[in-house]
Amino acid sequence: MGNVTTSSANNITSPNGNSLALFVEGTTGEMKVKDVMGNIQPLSDYIFAVVGVVRDTYASMIADGTPTLDTIYIVLNDENKSYVRATYFWKTNGQREWIATTPDN
Repeated sequence: MGNVTTSSANNITSPNGNSLALFVEGTTGEMKVKDVMGNIQPLSDYIFAVVGVVRDTYASMIADGTPTLDTIYIVLNDENKSYVRATYFWKTNGQREWIATTPDN
């Protein structure tokens, strides 16, 4: 964790006009936003990360286990379906979705 000053939500004044106050919550270390009406939400409600990974085979993708971040996999040789260059979206809840197969150019 960095050295940014943390605060309690009640110590952050509501901004004026059409703007947001950004702060680090002191007890959780979570970054939050506060609007002009005093509403507070985690910044993570608006920002997320997706990781991209390339694997040689479908089996090597499965061997990675369920990811901790939503991950896009490109599998060069999907031995289960005879796909070449298959793209999958693997979510942190364990759900895997086939997105596309692209020809090997």
